[in-house]
Amino acid sequence: MEIPTLVVSDPPHAEVDVEAAAELLELDVFAARLKANFAAPEVMSASGPERAAEFAAALGSTGFGVSILHGPVLSDLPWPDPVTSLAFDESCLRATIRNEGATIPYDAEVVGVYCRPPAERAVKKTVVGPRQGGSERPRAHDRRGDPVDEQSRPVLP
Repeated sequence: MEIPTLVVSDPPHAEVDVEAAAELLELDVFAARLKANFAAPEVMSASGPERAAEFAAALGSTGFGVSILHGPVLSDLPWPDPVTSLAFDESCLRATIRNEGATIPYDAEVVGVYCRPPAERAVKKTVVGPRQGGSERPRAHDRRGDPVDEQSRPVLP
C-alpha cells in the first residue's frame, strides 16, 4: 500500500470562495466556511502524489492556503523528542533535546509542533519489579520506553 500524500490547509487563508471550496471538499457551504476560518492547519486530503497535487491546486484556486506533505518523507521523520530549552541567537535557534544541544539555522526547512501532549500520552507509568512487597517503586517511561525523571517536564510550557 502506498503511503498517502497529505494536502494540509495553511492558514491564514486569502478570501475564500466558500461555494467552490464546499464543492471540492464535498461539504455544505457552512462547513466549508468553518474550515476557511479555522486558524490551525488541517489535513484536507490524503491520496497519491499526483491526485494530491491536483487537489491542492484546485483548493488553492478557491483562496485556501495549502501545503503538500509527501507521505514517504513524513514516514522517515524520527519520533518526536520533547525540547527542554530554546534560545534564539543571531544565526540560529538553539534547542536542548534529551540533554543534547541542537542548532537549527534560520534558513533551514523545519517542521515543528509546539504543544503540550496530554499527560497520559507524554509519560506513561509502568511498574518495575514485583507488584506486591517489591522494593522498586513505579517509574515513568516516555513513549519509547526510556526512563524519565518524574520531576522534569516532558515538553515546554
